[in-house]
Amino acid sequence: MPASEQAETDSIDIWFQKIFNEIREIRAALDLKDGFAFFKKHAFSKDEILQFPQFKKIYALTGQVDDVVGRWQASGNIHDSRYRAYHESRMRVERE
Repeated sequence: MPASEQAETDSIDIWFQKIFNEIREIRAALDLKDGFAFFKKHAFSKDEILQFPQFKKIYALTGQVDDVVGRWQASGNIHDSRYRAYHESRMRVERE
């Protein structure tokens, strides 16, 4: 793999690692429950979860990676295989 393509891969992978770490933190909070036995309830309401700072981080990171990849694509400086991998990761973020 050429050095330029490896640099693309590394930087994009780092962004997506950070994004998926934030998603994991949100999922962990979704699983938290308060109470005892049959009286357990979720520790956070839907509104509280939507206010988590992780959401702002996810939006910021995805915006950054989208901008960079868009610039690389516009200037012809991203390999097709790397763009496809970016697109697949980006769609995974949307699904999760």
